[in-house]
Amino acid sequence: MKKQYIAVIDSGIGGISAFTELDKTLFGENFLYLGDNDNAPYGTRTKDDLLRITVNNIEYLKARGKLKAIVLGCNTLSVGLLDKIRYYCEPIPVFGVFPPIETAVLSGKKSLLLATPLTAEKFVCEKKHGVSVIGLPRLAKTIEERAFDLESVAADGEIDEAMSLSGIEKDNRAGAFDDVILGCTHYSFIKNKISDHFKPKRILNGVEYTAKIVAAVLKSEKSSVNNCKNSVLFVGKNSELNRLFYEKVVKRQEKFK
Repeated sequence: MKKQYIAVIDSGIGGISAFTELDKTLFGENFLYLGDNDNAPYGTRTKDDLLRITVNNIEYLKARGKLKAIVLGCNTLSVGLLDKIRYYCEPIPVFGVFPPIETAVLSGKKSLLLATPLTAEKFVCEKKHGVSVIGLPRLAKTIEERAFDLESVAADGEIDEAMSLSGIEKDNRAGAFDDVILGCTHYSFIKNKISDHFKPKRILNGVEYTAKIVAAVLKSEKSSVNNCKNSVLFVGKNSELNRLFYEKVVKRQEKFK
C-alpha cells in the first residue's frame, strides 16, 4: 500500500508547535512538514498572495506523496483562507488552527488576543465580549529569525507599542488579563516570555484542539498501549532549518516542560 501522509503547512517554524501536538495525539502516522520560511511572515501579506503561495505549496506536497489530510499550522491561513483552501483540496480534508476565543469568552474573564495583523483584524469585534485584540506585525518574523536563540527575542517592546496604540494603559498590563490567547503558532515558542510579561492565569492556544479534531476525523487517536511510532519528513527549500529547529530546540523545550 502506498504510504499516506498528513501534511502540515506554515510560513516557517510556527507550525511545528501544531505538529508537536499532532504527534502526541495521533499514532502510527506519517507526516510531511513544509515550513515556507522564504515567504514569512504570512500575517502581513494579502489574502490573494497567500492563496497563490499556499496552492503552490500544496501542489509541491502532492508531488511528494499521497496526502490523507492537510493541517494549516498557521492561524493566518486558517482564519483568512480555510474555506478556499478546502475547496481547492477536495476531497482531501483540510484542518486549521484557530485562537480559542470561545474558551476565553465562556470563562467570563478578561482576555487578550495576541495575533498577526490579518488574524487580529478578523477578531477585533470580540472586544465587546471582553477580549482585547492587538496585532503584532513583526513578532512572528523576529521569532523566525532568532529560532536558535529564542532567549534573545525581545517581545516586550513590540507588545507595549501595539498595546499603547490600542489604548491599553501600561501600568495596568501585568496581571490585568486572566487569559492571554496566542493567535499565531510562532508565539508558542516564547510562551514563557509572554507569561512573564502579562502574568495571566492562563495562556491559551488552539493547537491542542486542532490535534483532537484531526484525531477524531481520522479515527487515529493515540492509545497508551499502542507502540506505533510516528514519522516526520521535513520537506521544501528550508527543510534542514525546520528539522534542526524541531530536533535541537522544540524537543528540548518539551523535555523540560
